This record gives sequence, C-alpha cells and structure tokens, in this order.
Amino acid sequence: MRTLGAGHIIESDALCLATNAWLTTLEIRRLVDDGELDLTASQMREILWDAADYLNRHDRNVAIDYKLWDPLIPTLDEVLTTLTARLEYEKSPGSAPTEAQTQTIGQQQAMLEQNLNQLTVQLQAIEATQDRPGR
Repeated sequence: MRTLGAGHIIESDALCLATNAWLTTLEIRRLVDDGELDLTASQMREILWDAADYLNRHDRNVAIDYKLWDPLIPTLDEVLTTLTARLEYEKSPGSAPTEAQTQTIGQQQAMLEQNLNQLTVQLQAIEATQDRPGR
C-alpha cells in the first residue's frame, strides 16, 4: 500500500500548494468560524485524498507522473495567496476593519468561491483521465 507522504508532496508543486492551503484553512479556522473556509478545506482535502488514492492504485514499477496535477497549480496558487492574506488579516490586532479591508475580504471570499468551482471542474477532469480504460 502506498500513502501520500512528504516525498510525494515535495515532487508535486500542486500537491504542495494543496497541502499548504489546507493547513492555512486550519489555522484560520482556529481564529474565525467561516463556512467558506470549510468548503475550501474540504476541496483541498479532496485533492489530497484523490492523490493518495491514485498513488495507492499506482503500479510500483512505473514512475509516477506528477504532472497529472499541474493543471491545478494556477488555481491553487491563487487560493493559497487569498488564504494567506485572510490569515494575516485575522491575526491583525483587534481594531475594527476599515471599509477597504472589509471590501477586500469580500472580494477574497468571492475569489475563493470561483476558485472552488474551477477546482471542482479540474478535479472531475483529472478523475475522468484516471478512470480511462488501460490505466
């Protein structure tokens, strides 16, 4: 049985970004209760679970093609950037947010929602590729 370990995450930029995004959602969740963060965390976990499942089914005598997850990199990078900005905002001193900060957080939430939709489509495409006969 193969498991998704640090070695695999190091080999794949996409899996590394998904892991970092998932960990960032966990850190933000300690500071604030937010349903959108739950959705984002679930999506990151889904990527990692799918990767673990793929590795578990993968023939040990054939090299793993980590490029399989490369189409996710731009979206995952945007998600991680947004989450990092949100984490910094949530860690800032308890002063009330300015209107600009409130608007920025709203825009970040909308961007996360769009990214989640895009990731769902990309994950479905990857899953369809993995399920093709002959693999």
